[in-house]
Amino acid sequence: MPGVDIRVPGFEGTDSVEWLDPSKASTGLYFYTLVDMMVLWGYSRGKDVKGAPFDWRKAPNELNDFLLILKSTIEKTYYYNGNTKVVIVGHSMGNPVMLYFYHNYVDQEWKDKFIKSHVSLAAPWGGSMQIVRLFASGYNMNYYRVILPPSKLRAMQRSFTSSAFLFPSKSVWNATDVLAITDAKNYTTSNIEQFFKDVNYMVGWEQYKHSGTLLGNLEAPGVEVHCVIGTGMDTPEQFNWPKGYFPDYPPYITNGDGDGTVNRKSAEVCLRWNEKNNAGHKASFVFLFNFYIFILGNLPRTPQNRTYGNFTKPFSN
Repeated sequence: MPGVDIRVPGFEGTDSVEWLDPSKASTGLYFYTLVDMMVLWGYSRGKDVKGAPFDWRKAPNELNDFLLILKSTIEKTYYYNGNTKVVIVGHSMGNPVMLYFYHNYVDQEWKDKFIKSHVSLAAPWGGSMQIVRLFASGYNMNYYRVILPPSKLRAMQRSFTSSAFLFPSKSVWNATDVLAITDAKNYTTSNIEQFFKDVNYMVGWEQYKHSGTLLGNLEAPGVEVHCVIGTGMDTPEQFNWPKGYFPDYPPYITNGDGDGTVNRKSAEVCLRWNEKNNAGHKASFVFLFNFYIFILGNLPRTPQNRTYGNFTKPFSN
């Protein structure tokens, strides 16, 4: 919006990524457990552990200022820590944003000099099926509809260009994969324009053309990658709107595998990458069953319970 400048607080610090709420209530815990564990390993907040929060409502092609500052921060962190390469840890949308960064803001020489590896957690490399429901009917994170109707959130969610950025990619969902079913027609990645026309939101089609294909064929990032992939959770794979429901009422859901939000086939994009197509850098992966519950629920969550095991710094050169 002209005249509006949004600045995300806490860049380079960790506070704003450790907690989603400044009250630091347990329900707002985000990266705290990971950062606290690293402090016990010998790292220091703001010195060799830094956060890079960003406005997640925007697609990466609208995050130019953030990505330039991120590049500078990586360089400073490298030099201030004795020319030690930097490990990037991304969660969720932060990973495809970084893939955009690797392909559009730095060259291979820069990556080889400054980046040791990239660790991805729950990465929707190829988008997420939840976005289809969001654009059609709205998405309330499965909260009580009486209190928070999805339709009341829809206009806001549609306005985020990050929603179009995370629309299911044609590089993952082919033209025969049915994303949505109505009494009138089926929708796949071959008729996305028709989908937006039928949900009465042609602005979404413009957003998709602007932001939905930024990652192209999801080519390897050119850095060492370690992907943590969540499985074993019911994850929406297809939506079905009975007659009279589309697009304003919530659909019936057919679930597949994933972490509850990110479809397994999207997270598995990193399995395509290897030393031959990734500038000589390896790509590894690990599958965690019930990973969504694991990352949010089963790790020690409070400062009073800080026993994580005996480790040394795992990311040093």
